[in-house]
Amino acid sequence: MLPMSPPIDMVVRSFVFGLVLALFAACQSSSSAPIPDAAPAFDAAVGVMCASSVCSTATGCCSVTGGTPSCLASGQSCSGKLMMCDGPEDCGTGMSCCVLSAGGTSCETATQCQANGTIACNSEMDCPGELPACCNHACTTECSFW
Repeated sequence: MLPMSPPIDMVVRSFVFGLVLALFAACQSSSSAPIPDAAPAFDAAVGVMCASSVCSTATGCCSVTGGTPSCLASGQSCSGKLMMCDGPEDCGTGMSCCVLSAGGTSCETATQCQANGTIACNSEMDCPGELPACCNHACTTECSFW
């Protein structure tokens, strides 16, 4: 008696299942260490991007409706939206750059920011555990790519 080979549909299903498992395993990362970039993005530099200038985080950038954003001089006030940071690199340890719901940005704790704005980020490592993803420079619980 000749050995029977399995039906073709069973072979195809087994192959597809194996392929799906291999693709899933390839998507998993065994390392949580970031892969360094060749050069940092400009917004990762200390200072606040303001039109074509970079302002000091001590004075910030003022954006007035209808006008070009400009760096403030020491002691000068802003009649528009004041941006004191554009990423976590501009804030001290334990602080986040918060894009305020009322407009402008400020260095705050992650808890303060979640109550009145959105945490700005340059990478997922900038985001707190409860908001682990960095999408379009904002920390969120998940990213939507389409």
